[in-house]
Amino acid sequence: MHHPIVILVIALLGTCTSGFCDVYLEAGCAATDREWRAQEHAALIALIEAKKVPLPVLSDVDGAKVLRRVCSVDNLSFGRNKSLPFGARMEDFLGLMPAVNSLSKKMVAEALAGKQVSTESSMLMCQTLHIAALGIELMDEFLPTLKRDETYEIRMQGAQKMKSGMATVLAGAYTSVAEDTLYSPSERSTMLVAMAETADRFASVLSTDQKTEMQLKFMRLREKLTENMDRESIDRVVNAMKR
Repeated sequence: MHHPIVILVIALLGTCTSGFCDVYLEAGCAATDREWRAQEHAALIALIEAKKVPLPVLSDVDGAKVLRRVCSVDNLSFGRNKSLPFGARMEDFLGLMPAVNSLSKKMVAEALAGKQVSTESSMLMCQTLHIAALGIELMDEFLPTLKRDETYEIRMQGAQKMKSGMATVLAGAYTSVAEDTLYSPSERSTMLVAMAETADRFASVLSTDQKTEMQLKFMRLREKLTENMDRESIDRVVNAMKR
C-alpha cells in the first residue's frame, strides 16, 4: 500500500505534463522574473486567444506573476535605452502598445461581465499610461532626425498624428477615474498616481485648448475627492498642463 503522501505527490504531478504546474510556462509563456519585450506580450495574447491559458488574474498565483510582469515599468527600459538602435526600440514599442491594449480590453470585458477584476484592470490602465508616455518620448527622439526632403511634410504629419493618438490615453484614464463605478478608491488612487507620473509627457502633445480642458476637468474632480494623496496627484497633473 502506498503511503498517503506518496499518493498525493503522484496525483499532483499527474496534473502537469512535465512536473511543472505553472500553466503559463507550460504553454510557452516567458519566465516572469525577467523583463518582457513586445514578443513576450504578443505570445501571451496569442495563448489567451487560443484558450491555452486563462486571462491572468491576481486570484491565481501563476496568473498574478504574469500580470505583475506585464504591468512592470521595468519592461520599458529597452525602449528608453538610447545606446540601442532607435529602429529596434520603436519596433518593440509598436508591438508592445497593442498587446497591452488587447489585454486591457479583455480585462474590461471580464469586469463588465461581472468578474471581480477591477484591480487587474486598473493595473493595466497604469501600464498603458506609462507605455503611451514612452511612445511620446520615442517620437520626440525621432522627429529631429527627419530629413527635409519631398516626403518630410507627410512623415511629419504621420508622426504628429501618432503623438496625438498617444494623448488620448490620458483622456481615457481620466474617464475611468472620474466616471466609471468599476474601481475602488484605492484603485482610483493608483491610477491617479500613474497619471501624475506621466502628465508631463502628455502635456507636451496637447494643444493649449486641450490642456486647459484637462486642467478644468481635473480641478472639478479634485473637489470631489477627499484623500490628500489623490489631491496631490491631481495637482501634479494640473501643474503639468499649465506648462
